[in-house]
Amino acid sequence: LGNNVSLTISVDAPDAFIYTGDDLTLPATGGDAGIGLKLKHKSEGTSKALIGNPNGTHLLFGKTELEGKVSLKDYSIKGGTKESSLTIAGGDADSFINTILPSGKIKIDFGLLLGYSKNRGFFIEGGAGFFVAIPLHKELGPLSLQTLTIGLKAGYKEAAEIELESSIGFSLTLGPLTAVVERIGLAAKLAYPVEDGNLGKTNLDFDFKPPSGIGLSVDAAAVKGGGFLLFEPDMSRYAGILELSFSGTVSLKAIGLLETKLPDGSDGFSLLIIISAEFQPVQLGYGFTLNGVGGLLGLNRTVKIDVLREGIKNNAIASVMFPTNIIQNAPRIISDLRQIFPPQDGKFLVGPMAKIGWGTPTIVTIELGIIIEVPEPIRIALLGIIRAILPEERAAILKLQVNFLGAWEQDKQLISFDAGLFDSRLLAFPLAGDMAFRLKYGDDPNFLLTVGGFHPAFTPPPLSLPNIARLSMSLLKGNNPRLLLQAYFAITSNTVQFGAKLEFYAKAWKFSVEGFLALDALFQFSPFYFIIGISGGVAVKAGSSVLFSIGLELTLSGPTPWNAKGKASFKILFVKVKVSFNKTWGEERDTTLPDAAVMPLLSQALSEDKNWEAKLPTRNQLLVTLKKMDNVGEGDIIAHPAGTLTVKQKVVPLDTTISRFGQQRPKDARRFTIKKAYSGADEFKKTIAKEHFAPAQFVDMSDAQKLSRKSFEQMPAGVMLSDTGNSLRSSKVVQRSVAYETKIMDTRFPILHLAGKLFERLQTFTALLRGNAMAKSELSFVNNADPMLSPGKVGTLQEGYTVVGVANLIPFDGKSEHESETQALNYMNELIKAAPALKDEIQVVPNYERAA
Repeated sequence: LGNNVSLTISVDAPDAFIYTGDDLTLPATGGDAGIGLKLKHKSEGTSKALIGNPNGTHLLFGKTELEGKVSLKDYSIKGGTKESSLTIAGGDADSFINTILPSGKIKIDFGLLLGYSKNRGFFIEGGAGFFVAIPLHKELGPLSLQTLTIGLKAGYKEAAEIELESSIGFSLTLGPLTAVVERIGLAAKLAYPVEDGNLGKTNLDFDFKPPSGIGLSVDAAAVKGGGFLLFEPDMSRYAGILELSFSGTVSLKAIGLLETKLPDGSDGFSLLIIISAEFQPVQLGYGFTLNGVGGLLGLNRTVKIDVLREGIKNNAIASVMFPTNIIQNAPRIISDLRQIFPPQDGKFLVGPMAKIGWGTPTIVTIELGIIIEVPEPIRIALLGIIRAILPEERAAILKLQVNFLGAWEQDKQLISFDAGLFDSRLLAFPLAGDMAFRLKYGDDPNFLLTVGGFHPAFTPPPLSLPNIARLSMSLLKGNNPRLLLQAYFAITSNTVQFGAKLEFYAKAWKFSVEGFLALDALFQFSPFYFIIGISGGVAVKAGSSVLFSIGLELTLSGPTPWNAKGKASFKILFVKVKVSFNKTWGEERDTTLPDAAVMPLLSQALSEDKNWEAKLPTRNQLLVTLKKMDNVGEGDIIAHPAGTLTVKQKVVPLDTTISRFGQQRPKDARRFTIKKAYSGADEFKKTIAKEHFAPAQFVDMSDAQKLSRKSFEQMPAGVMLSDTGNSLRSSKVVQRSVAYETKIMDTRFPILHLAGKLFERLQTFTALLRGNAMAKSELSFVNNADPMLSPGKVGTLQEGYTVVGVANLIPFDGKSEHESETQALNYMNELIKAAPALKDEIQVVPNYERAA
């Protein structure tokens, strides 16, 4: 209802409200509904101080609020202030007070809300606090007392709490060594009201206050450097940094992070240590030198690959690899490390690092590290920084700096590599750009490589890709005038993509000139063909109004013949003219590669030993031991009689009509099928075995399909052979009678033994069998079976495709459903070939879109 008044209607219902026709009631499990009115006001700036002198001692109210709520279960009212402060200026006091006040004034931030509700009674929210640091300047030999800190903090949690701190900061100098300790002393906490307090309803505790930080520096002839430890006991975490230089030849750096609480709040600890040493280059040969070594160790720590990937762009990766100026950059380094390596119980990290140079003096350096996370799922990250400065840093013509990260993530079945330029230039012209590589294996494989991004019409697959910046070079200094060149190149399983763009901008007074020239291209290789979109334009503006402009949109395809079509536009003031064109030239030539014979390659693949695999039965409760076979030749495959024998290949998909074979056309056949498989005179039972294939390598696709279709699909690749079952049947079944004798050793309770005899002997015998050695064997079917009352197993189904009617989305016939889109399109094309009238009546859709 405006900036300062809000009306809120709220509903919180775990289950639905119940309306009986006469009344609205709440379910037994909870829920609530209500209405509230809030009035608020926010003051900004010291000019809004309500009490006192804005330039001296004053009381400043920030946000003031008054709120009332009424609900089915409660009613409440509260009011107060937030983000307010009390400033005490020394100029308003005497000389003594002016002396002890830091910087002549202190500022106390506070917020306080008072209220009453039906359920809570009277309550207080918020709190207030202030700290005063009083300079001491007392020298006691090597000990220097620097500050006395008195702090007071009030708040309300389960009870009203007041915390009082009295601490001291001092430094200790012992020759070249200086140590600084911040805020060590005594803390007292008063809470009221509480149950069983040491002062009745009040509880008063005194405790030692550990230091907030400890710093250390050394300045000796041979050793220089320093470091500090940061203590955050309220958050149960600590950090430390150390940097030492020995005689200017060896530099040692160490960073440590310790947390004494796990993320879920349970007791435990997590530790991260990074140590590096840099020294005078050690020759390795061929111009390479070893300039430094280091390592990383993490206990109950994990590595966030996505955060590391973002660290390529924001240079957070430099906080891991041989960081520089770590004392000055300590807050940023500690923050980066906490985000990249957060605590996680049961995870361990280890990572060796090395700094390698080339040239004398060094003109190229590579900082390289490998981080391994165990136990499973295992993740391995290869990260580093490459710097090339030519001819030397003081007069660099080329400054090339690249962050990179390679990773293997076992749980995601993903291999990735990312790299990005930072703070790079050629002469005075900035350079920028990113690259990415992805290889996904397993059930949903994929592949891509890009330098600078993708074609504008291409939607990248979900492979943890960051925003990839175009390769760019600024050809002019500054932003006005601006001349920027951008480019990209990408390869996927379906496409080859390339593009570039040149932008120009200049502005003087109220007039500006803008222009660009861009192209985006897709390529195929057999027959060699490309299509390139070219666009460009120039505009002269006065403010935001266009005075003059000219534009061009062109699509160029070829070669043999070439074709150009598009439109051009011209505008001056309010007059605009458009012209369209379509031009073809050049003689037609055959650029197709020779046709390929597929059958020999398929036969060879099916005959190779590596493509055959024997497996045991899925439920191996046969309780037999197989005798070791003699005279097993090289390449022979041992198969269990009740198991399966699988043969599959990756040359060509089976049971699929193909129109191409890579960049060539098949010349001997377009469809391949394994019809039957025999062993002697007996035919095996045959089940389809699948592999992932890239559809664009086997069927013709339009440019739009190449950009939108899946890179890989599961298609038939072979067969899984198993016995039909007849050869394993026994020729004779023998029935045995089981007899046993009952002996009663205890005669004290004959009535119970008499009742036991009423059970049938077979049922008693069957019940007793559940505890015998056979039933308890690891191979026992009963022992390994799922309990009868256990919930069903959850699994995922592969997305399927169906040929359906355009009008009703009903499957066309009983053979319309297929596991891959390519096979479904294949079947649709066969139907249209047999009945051309179906062309506009059927289509392929995912299974979830078809009618039931």
